[in-house]
Amino acid sequence: PRRNKLSIHHRNLRMRPTLELTGSKEEKAKYAPQPNTVNEAPLLGSSSNNNNNATADHHHHEVSGGTATAAVFGIIKAMVGPAILYLPHSFADAGYAFAIIALWVCTALYLFTANRLLSTWKHVVQSQPGRKPDVASPSSSSGGEQQQHQEDSHNAYMEFEMTNLTNGPKGGVASNTSDGSEKEVTIYDMESPPLGKTSISYPKLARMAYGDLGESIVRTGITLMQLGVCLTYFIFVPHNLSTSILKMTHIQLPFWICLVAMVIIEIPLSSIRNVSKLVTTNVIATCLIGFGLAACLFLATEYYAAESSMVEGAANAVNGYNNNEEDGNNNDQDIWDGEYTVPIRHLSPWNDHWYLFIGTSVLLFEGSITLCLPLQEALEVPDAETRFPTLYNRTIGSIVLFYTVFGYLCWSAFGDDVSTVLTTSLPEGILATTVQLAYSIAVVFTFPLQIFPALEIIVQAYETYLQGDTDIVVQLDTNRRRVVVTIVIILLAIIAELEMDNLGKVVSLMGSLLGCPLAFVFPPLIHSKLVPNANRKLDSMVAGFGVMAMVGATLITLATWSEPGERRRLEESTLAGFFR
Repeated sequence: PRRNKLSIHHRNLRMRPTLELTGSKEEKAKYAPQPNTVNEAPLLGSSSNNNNNATADHHHHEVSGGTATAAVFGIIKAMVGPAILYLPHSFADAGYAFAIIALWVCTALYLFTANRLLSTWKHVVQSQPGRKPDVASPSSSSGGEQQQHQEDSHNAYMEFEMTNLTNGPKGGVASNTSDGSEKEVTIYDMESPPLGKTSISYPKLARMAYGDLGESIVRTGITLMQLGVCLTYFIFVPHNLSTSILKMTHIQLPFWICLVAMVIIEIPLSSIRNVSKLVTTNVIATCLIGFGLAACLFLATEYYAAESSMVEGAANAVNGYNNNEEDGNNNDQDIWDGEYTVPIRHLSPWNDHWYLFIGTSVLLFEGSITLCLPLQEALEVPDAETRFPTLYNRTIGSIVLFYTVFGYLCWSAFGDDVSTVLTTSLPEGILATTVQLAYSIAVVFTFPLQIFPALEIIVQAYETYLQGDTDIVVQLDTNRRRVVVTIVIILLAIIAELEMDNLGKVVSLMGSLLGCPLAFVFPPLIHSKLVPNANRKLDSMVAGFGVMAMVGATLITLATWSEPGERRRLEESTLAGFFR
């Protein structure tokens, strides 16, 4: 009965816009959508009660106060994560020539497809009657409202970007009841999200272009990608913690103990549905990642400088010895022919495992393609729909330039034996141990937000399965949802334990098999389908290139999966160096 009531009211709401847009000024002001939204209808429910709820909840769910600076930080937040620590090892696997070329080719393709997605969004918004992508500047609202909006914008944005990816046929925002438990207080469908929520997400564009099948494919891809990233976290943290504990206590802690400890922490954190509760941990994680990157660069520079000074001192001693022998009466042959110069570490332009870099370079953009539309809609500046793509391109280009310098510098400092997890290759010292612990804490705190969209999609799919063909709305209670969360996290941990030595291959497989379709294939196909004047040949060429990259890199990665893992490879290289 509840669902029938909502459906009937939904039809009534759909008949309103034509009457309201031609009514009095008061009616227009009452029913007009907010300037920064592109929603089709107000919040579902009874006419009187739900208008009041929409007014009360609109401020909480709205994404507001989006300045250009905030957009830049949002892009950085979506782009920069622990995956950057895999770059030095990936550079060593591929060689600097292939790595740099492949990284920038992937960047160019990604920016093309991201702009295709933004162009499709703009066309869809402009095609809606009475809707324009122009948003009001922050000064258009009253001073009190704008100040309050700025105070709540960070919490609202976090909730916004998560629910934007998970809203399927039904969705909602969790809040607390009087007894402290969480419940679902807002129910809406994909075609009529509540006030203040964007309705033009990546999955919905896929739905507009290719129906329910297109939306299901994109949502499944996002789910698997998020789960894959969390899988790498389960491998990353045990490597990091085991190394830092060994350096502090000289005790070799098995990886599985660190893995079990992380599972115990992540299950309750990932069971939280109100993501605004995770704001504090997310801010801490962001600060720790920034500190870790700066410290890694500092340690790499210091290590390289110290190594060069040491070799230079040895070279001066050899050259001085040769000069003294020339002035003396010793007729023995000089211990060195000619002058000894400081050797530059040999970095190969092309290495045998170059194919692994394709997936790794694509994985770097995994968080950006799904959030470019929410960031676009959250921007509240004049002519935002024109300014944001330029801002986005420049920011992504700057980040990739930093990636290039970071990967090359750390590889040249620590050599070809640099670990997949860079922090485990840092020279011993208090700062290195601090960085390892800081990154471990940051990843633990990032995990719940990373897995949130995937868990919501899984829970919604399970509820749909339980509902079957009936009209009864099925919603899992908190305890049953926690059981689902626990099962998913334990399964990820089991896979992580089995592939603990293959982090590089896991990263490459995720990027090639899942990242290529999401980043390179679907956006141009959606653009070609929805935009009338699209260059369909160019879109098809880019999508075809993405398919070839996906198939080629995936097959090669799977074919070489049985090669020695990282620990065995490092042991072999260490023994070989010892006997030489």
